Amino acid sequence: GGLAAPGGAAEAGEGDGSRQVDTDATVYAPAGTAVASTDRMRVPGEVFEVTGTPQQWGTSGVVISLRRVTG
Repeated sequence: GGLAAPGGAAEAGEGDGSRQVDTDATVYAPAGTAVASTDRMRVPGEVFEVTGTPQQWGTSGVVISLRRVTG
């Protein structure tokens, strides 16, 4: 288990009326959690893509940046 923290969201509109929403989140996972920058994670009900390289913080844990794009 770990903790998920919500991040910001940005919305962009197109001339055709469509909207794209980018939503960010951060997961704080236990030390030793194996995650690659190409992975996806389910965070309560939503699937996010890992962005960048997960940061190993020694015995404290792993910080994982996530993004979900809709629209």
